[in-house]
Amino acid sequence: MQIKFRLKHTEGGNIYCKRGSETEFTFLKRVTHPHSIDTRPNKDGAASEERFYYVYLVLKDEEIGKRSDIATILC
Repeated sequence: MQIKFRLKHTEGGNIYCKRGSETEFTFLKRVTHPHSIDTRPNKDGAASEERFYYVYLVLKDEEIGKRSDIATILC
């Protein structure tokens, strides 16, 4: 899954994800470019699953502003 967002003059973004039957978002990774790829396999060997992502922009190692809208991807 390819995740894209705008950096808006920041150092990067923290990506959070919830996938399959998970009930909570968890930290996926910090990126310093405005896109990332989630290469993790589907949970429990499922043929397809919904994944939900949001991003917090990062400046001076601190999350700033409001989180992005939640993006839903079927993979």
